[in-house]
Formats: sequence, C-alpha cells, structure tokens
Amino acid sequence: QTLPPTSQTIILGGGSYSLKWVAHLREPLKIEWIGDLTNLSAAGLLEALRNVPKGFQMLKKFTDIISKHEAQEGKKQALLVDFPAFNLRLAERLKSLGFQVIYLIPPRSWMKSPRRKFLARLRELIDLAVVPFPWLEKPYREAGLNVAYKGHPLLEILRDNYSLSSLSFTDIKELNQLLILPGSRLEEVRRTLPIFLKALDLLPRDLKPKEVNISATENTLPLINEIIKSYPYHQLKLVQELPPWRAILRADLCWITSGTASLEVFLLGKRGVIGYKLNSLSALYVRLTEKEVPKYVSLPNLIMDQEVFPEVIQEDFTPEKVLEGTERALSIPSSTLNTYRDQAVKLLLPSKTGPLKYISEVIKAS
Repeated sequence: QTLPPTSQTIILGGGSYSLKWVAHLREPLKIEWIGDLTNLSAAGLLEALRNVPKGFQMLKKFTDIISKHEAQEGKKQALLVDFPAFNLRLAERLKSLGFQVIYLIPPRSWMKSPRRKFLARLRELIDLAVVPFPWLEKPYREAGLNVAYKGHPLLEILRDNYSLSSLSFTDIKELNQLLILPGSRLEEVRRTLPIFLKALDLLPRDLKPKEVNISATENTLPLINEIIKSYPYHQLKLVQELPPWRAILRADLCWITSGTASLEVFLLGKRGVIGYKLNSLSALYVRLTEKEVPKYVSLPNLIMDQEVFPEVIQEDFTPEKVLEGTERALSIPSSTLNTYRDQAVKLLLPSKTGPLKYISEVIKAS
C-alpha cells in the first residue's frame, strides 16, 4: 500500500509474515517470486549441514538477480524475516550492493541477554532491527543498533483476522478433539510424531479424545502418512490448513512441537503440551556452545517466564511424560490462563501500529 506503482519487488522466501506483507502490495507493482526458503529450514546441526549446498545455490541465484539492479536509481531496500542461517549471509551481499536492510525478527530473539559480539555483527549488517519481544530493545540500543519494538507480527496478523477479546481459555471437562502439531520440518516430525502417537495409548478412558487431528503441510504430508500406517488402530485425521488457526480453535487441547505454533495456540486461547527432541549430536552442540540455556523452550513460557504450557524436552520427551503434561495442562484453571494471555496480548501488541504496519511506514518515509 505504501510503495509507488513503479517499484519492483523481488521476493525470496516463504511463511505467513512475508506473504502477509506481499498481500498488501498494490496491483501495479512488478512482483517477482524467485524461490521458497521453507525446504531449507532444519531442526538440528546435522540437518542444517545437509542443506548448506542448497542454501548457497539459492543465495547465488538471488544475489545474481538483485545485482542486475545495482545501477538502478532510487533507494534499494531489503526486508529480511527470521531465518538467520540464510539471511545473515544475504545481508552481507545486500549491504555491499547498497541496500538498506531491515530485519524483522532478528536472530536469537528468544535470548534475553544477547552476546555483545553477536550484536556487533548485527550492527554492521542491518540498518533497522524490528524485534518481536520487548526485552531486546535495551541491549540492542546499548550496542548501537537502530532498533524498534512494535510488538510481535503474529499478534498483529491474528488481530486482523479475529476479535481477540472474544477468544479465551475455558475449563475442559472432556476432550472432544485433540490436535497434534508435529512441526513443519521433516526431522521434527520424524522424531516427535511417533512419541505423541504412542502417548495416545496411555490416555485413561476419561481423557480419551473423541477425535484426533494431525496438522500437516504439503512438505510433511507424505512423511506423516507413512508414520501413521504403524498406528492403524487410532482414528487419525490429517488437516491441511495454513495457517492452522481454525484447526486450533476447534481443538480442546494441542500437543505441540515447540515453535511459532505454541504461541498461536496460546494467543487463540487453547491449552497445550510442548514436546521436543533434538538428535543427540545437536543437543550436545547446544550444551557446549550456548552460554545462556533458557529455562523454557516454548514462546508462551519464555514470554511469561513461567509454565503456561507443560514442556517435555529431550530425554523427558516420552509417552509417559506427555501423559503427565496433559494432566497438568488440563488442571490449570482457565482464569489463570486467561490472566496470562491478557498480559501477553498487552505485551506483544502495545499499540495500534504493529510491526508490519510500522515497516510499511518506514519504507514509505525512505
């Protein structure tokens, strides 16, 4: 809505944030979609290493295209969203070509005390950091970065689609529908979904759901179909809805592989249990390299700094622990969960101008 009709927009990416932004562009704009980064996403060190050659091919393809516009008059801008393994390398090339680089959801946004060396590198690469959590504003600014906190983009998108005040947690007397959200990466699904499915066998009669749905994407659908062949005695239904908000709203409880989905479930007023497991080598790498290992891994718990959704992680991620987490999740009073959610909404969208609208205004003013 803010760009002049003569602008050219070249897009490489995937995911709801970039697509939401593109959806607001005017019809006369020349839009060139040159690739999807979704398949480069990985959960773990080994999986990431396998994607390196493909990532460099995509990086070269993109930089070759934007290099053709190097002599183009007027301001050249780039909006990078999350995905640091690729985007930080892309930022280096964009800066060398004279682009203004705006980064929405910079790397390691979950860290409440980012390393100085890491922030110094960001300062060299990006012109504006639009951070998704308020705790990042002070350390970024102290490190000399141009930073803005306007809330979390997910909440801005949800606000555009739902009346948030009408969504709230309720006490659950019986489970009509259980939704399993096993993640968008193949390795995540391969590690987590069988454990969730085995946990179904342990649910007592009073917790047996009448319906079990599994959220699938185009990328994960073949693998999920292969996995559930080993569990023919369960009445399992696959749902392909992107984003999965309607499926979440139909559910009484969600079993979630940690990620954005946990925040979606929380903000939509549904209970959840988090289950996550890295491969052994990746888990060891994290322990050896991360000085700040967070107390929680899921976004609702990180934001509230307490257990909103029970977490079963690594060695604790077993069918038995999923059952224990389910019992805990259902026992939390809805009034407590609604208090947490109301606090999170105020924290994550402090004003009418959310981060996506703010970025549009920045581009318009440039």
